Amino acid sequence: MKALILDVMGVLVDENSLLDYPEFVKICDELKAKGEFIVLFSNSSSQVVLHEPLQSFAKKYEVDGYFSDSGGPIKPTMESFKALLGLHNLKPEECLYIDDGMHNIEIADKLGFKTIYYISPQ
Repeated sequence: MKALILDVMGVLVDENSLLDYPEFVKICDELKAKGEFIVLFSNSSSQVVLHEPLQSFAKKYEVDGYFSDSGGPIKPTMESFKALLGLHNLKPEECLYIDDGMHNIEIADKLGFKTIYYISPQ
């Protein structure tokens, strides 16, 4: 795997954020040590990264982002996933994509991403 691609709202910014789980933080530490990408992929504004705890996460892991306010295609179109891949010179099979939206997961699956459908524990 070369890249971990994460939805923001519902996965990282939520009452039950993945950032609250030590196992997830350990995975991010391992990815950073290997020099792999962590990319935020969201229809929210890039301004969301200015708020904690996402700001600390983004800074610690040198996270890149693809946000709807970038002017490119908007998720969940296939074009948005392809634009994200093109920005980082990635192939879908090199990426793990985590999202809480099943439609987004289905598009990523069709393109060949490894995917995890995140269901926030209640």
